[in-house]
Amino acid sequence: MGIVLRTIVRLGLVGLLIGASARVCPAGDMAFSSPASTNLFTGSGQPGDKFDIVIVAEGYTQAQMPLFATNAQAVTNAILAMEPYRTYRKFLRVWRVDSISRQSGIDHPGNLVFRNTCFNSFYLDAPGDAPGQGRFIAVPDLVNLALAGSRVSGGDLTLVICNDPQYGGSGLPGLAAVYNGAEMTRVATHESGHAHAGLGDEYFYSDLGYFGPEPTQPNLTTQPTALACKWAPWVGATVADGGRVGTFAGGLNVFDRGIFRPVDSDCHMKDHDRGYCPVCREAVIRSLHGRTNMITRTSASANVGLNFGTFTASVDEIVPDASTVVTWTVDGVAVGTTSTLANGTAMRHTLTRNLGWGAHTVTAKVRDNSTMLRIGSDPKSSVTWTFWQN
Repeated sequence: MGIVLRTIVRLGLVGLLIGASARVCPAGDMAFSSPASTNLFTGSGQPGDKFDIVIVAEGYTQAQMPLFATNAQAVTNAILAMEPYRTYRKFLRVWRVDSISRQSGIDHPGNLVFRNTCFNSFYLDAPGDAPGQGRFIAVPDLVNLALAGSRVSGGDLTLVICNDPQYGGSGLPGLAAVYNGAEMTRVATHESGHAHAGLGDEYFYSDLGYFGPEPTQPNLTTQPTALACKWAPWVGATVADGGRVGTFAGGLNVFDRGIFRPVDSDCHMKDHDRGYCPVCREAVIRSLHGRTNMITRTSASANVGLNFGTFTASVDEIVPDASTVVTWTVDGVAVGTTSTLANGTAMRHTLTRNLGWGAHTVTAKVRDNSTMLRIGSDPKSSVTWTFWQN
């Protein structure tokens, strides 16, 4: 459902919708302006090098904070168990922020039900909804949302759990929202795919044709020829239900033709009960790489700008699986290093060289050549030392 809000924003209607709710509840209200934060999962690496997921409470009263803690842990467990997050879990840090609302639940403007909550969240109808069904959750109070998110430094994805049993969710860049019900965890991972990987919905509810430009979403295209589309390197790959990656008509919520998705049905962006298809899985990995440094720690011999004696440098590398390749060069020439397990969480690669007098450049590069990546170049992280050897 993430594309819906982006469409609303482009049409300039979101302000009207928020304004309608604001007539009864002018702004969100946090019971405490500095909500407590708790780390739920930490992979390897240093703060600032990780993909930080911040789970915040909406419509939970102070008495309901234990319920929120349970819900946040359930969502965390679901994320960590799902590929590719399971393989790349060392890239992740997950946090819980106990933002306390005055009242339980969120707004249902269509039924004239309003609650005093942190972020003034409310339901609105999405394509395919019956009038008043309201499966889309809007989270309009960005001021309070930023205040809650500021409890965690460097957050990359804010995930709002709304304490309301009506099915719903939403996803837009950097922000996902989900209801509190039986499908909460599956909706959370689906909406997170919108929010941080820019994935589009692969389901559709009408018989309309799409005549717009090429979608920006990595899992949607207007190109009907599979081998000419943006995910051509995956075409023919087998998926879990026995199907193969190709081009299948329909997607973006409402269009049954003119737009194409990578698989028929075996994808989380079409069916919450499925995992990500190879194309969506790769988009998630590349999103994680875009906000994470595979090199988690570096060191070099003292006075690296003017080095005396033996030059020594090391890098600690996040190891998602056996897919990473580490290379070192000294003045453009490839050299070998020694490797040891550092602190049980990362691989430490160390270079020791007696270098001649003069200027030198040493580079360490980590490359991810996972078999889950086929589109474009392999993600890389690198560090370079430039110094004068006496």
